Amino acid sequence: MANMIGDGGFGTKEGVYEFKPTYLPAGKTAADVRKDLTSAIKASAPSYGVFSVQSIGGIMRGQRAEALNATAPQNHIPNAKDRAVPFYLLRGTKDTVVSDAGVQSFADALKAAGQSVEYVKVEGASHAFFDWKPDAGTKAAFVKYGVPYAANMKRFFDGIFYPQGAPVTK
Repeated sequence: MANMIGDGGFGTKEGVYEFKPTYLPAGKTAADVRKDLTSAIKASAPSYGVFSVQSIGGIMRGQRAEALNATAPQNHIPNAKDRAVPFYLLRGTKDTVVSDAGVQSFADALKAAGQSVEYVKVEGASHAFFDWKPDAGTKAAFVKYGVPYAANMKRFFDGIFYPQGAPVTK
């Protein structure tokens, strides 16, 4: 949602919901940062996504509808003709936090905007299998699910950034 970066405030002015960076490089405005980030993002792989107003509403209880709409990625998908951003979506089939229906709805909205999307369902994985903590359970989940699906995610990114084949490293 780099297109939402600005200095107009978040809900302080009617109809304006912009996220102001906490750090701006010297000589850069929020508009400069928005332009730089928007043009720099070539692909996206959000993990454990919360994409719709309904799912964000569970996190941001008590917020006005306008604020929920402003923070829902599903409401800010650019048309691929204007800005193509291939997406790699990943969800464990045993995730009780993020629903399959929510991710599928986002994938469908991306496709409707002409965006390329790959939605991968990781059989048997629960929420946060990419996490890395020192406890044995988290380590085991990361080794079982995180490692192979990180390799799959790398394949996705390599296909975008190196369409003729990834460079050989020595």
